[in-house]
Amino acid sequence: LGAAGRRRIAAYLNLDMVGTPDSEPQVYDGGPVEDTLRRHLPRGTDDVSLEGNSDHAPFERAGIPVGGIFTGLGDCYHRRCDTLPNVDRDLVAIAARATGRTLVDLTSP
Repeated sequence: LGAAGRRRIAAYLNLDMVGTPDSEPQVYDGGPVEDTLRRHLPRGTDDVSLEGNSDHAPFERAGIPVGGIFTGLGDCYHRRCDTLPNVDRDLVAIAARATGRTLVDLTSP
């Protein structure tokens, strides 16, 4: 993307593994995206480091704010049992609500 295209992107939210059974949401640490996500996640949500080797990395290198939610790698990660019955739907709903509200906050004047 050119400079004009990059300026049109308010933030990149990485939502990787947001429905892992028997887990709690964690928010990627650092920057204004974390602060905004925290307002919409349960109080006391832990941090997780946003490593430089995931889908967010090109956005971060381009100067676009990044952040996200993570619930851990389950036993079925990238295996045949990684199917809808093995997803914590309540946890996905928490992540979806927090993400939607964060996007509104980040794009509102």
